[in-house]
Amino acid sequence: MTTARDETASPPDSSRWILVADMRSARLLHRRRPSEDGRHFEEIARLENRLFSHDRGGRPPASGVRGIDYGNADRDHDVMRDQFADEIVQWVQRLAREHGITRADVFVNAEMLGALRQSWPAHLGFEHHEHHADLIHLSPAELEHHKAIRGLDAVSAT
Repeated sequence: MTTARDETASPPDSSRWILVADMRSARLLHRRRPSEDGRHFEEIARLENRLFSHDRGGRPPASGVRGIDYGNADRDHDVMRDQFADEIVQWVQRLAREHGITRADVFVNAEMLGALRQSWPAHLGFEHHEHHADLIHLSPAELEHHKAIRGLDAVSAT
């Protein structure tokens, strides 16, 4: 039996919010609806980890910041990661309120995923779905064609 499509119903909303992050930065991207030029995602905001120095392999700065003890490199790394995860959560909560975000897909590497999970409050203010994928370095156009994003779109279409 074929079901008739309700012509008055609005098409499904293909809007998508994406948060991509690693220990160095976080980006919030939005895709309204697919466009013909292939540039579907727009970067809305970026947050840089001020505690992470990019000199000489990403070692921490020479002087202590925010109570970090630079005598123990592993501990410093964990502290910087955890503090940045806290910053990301505060930042994305503010952006969610500003932009009316009700749902977002979060793509982070395994290291940041654990830190973010510990930082998420019990009530985040929007629905989020976590994905283990390191997409931080992809451009908005590259994100559109990444298999992880295509997979989300395929699930949404069914």
